[in-house]
Amino acid sequence: MLIVIVAAGIIGGASSGSGNGGDAKQPSGTEQPISYTHYNVTELFDALKNNAMKAQSDFKDQYVEIEGYLDVVDSDGKYIGVGAAPNDYNYILQNVQCYIKDDTQKQQIMEIGTESPITVRGKIISVGEVLGFSMNIDSIN
Repeated sequence: MLIVIVAAGIIGGASSGSGNGGDAKQPSGTEQPISYTHYNVTELFDALKNNAMKAQSDFKDQYVEIEGYLDVVDSDGKYIGVGAAPNDYNYILQNVQCYIKDDTQKQQIMEIGTESPITVRGKIISVGEVLGFSMNIDSIN
């Protein structure tokens, strides 16, 4: 009986992860505040183009502040894309997929038009040569 309870707890804990950009871990009262490293979104794209393996090593699981332009807004409010300046054709069709975590962030995004400047803070959750960067949003400016 004890084995069944332990196994159910392990399975339940493993399945509770969202896999598509759930909330980033926030510090509790005893942990250090999160420090975000600032990047222009084009710096991330350049790093990925130069060497995807190194970009993954350098950026995955890092807390970053990304400055760019609102490129894509998911109609269901699950994510946005942050891309380069609208007239910067060197980075056309590239954006960082940023997962929205709550209704407050959805309301903020609803007030911003595409091609508007945006700065997002969060944790990079994946880096890949095909899909690029994904992150969980902690805050939007």
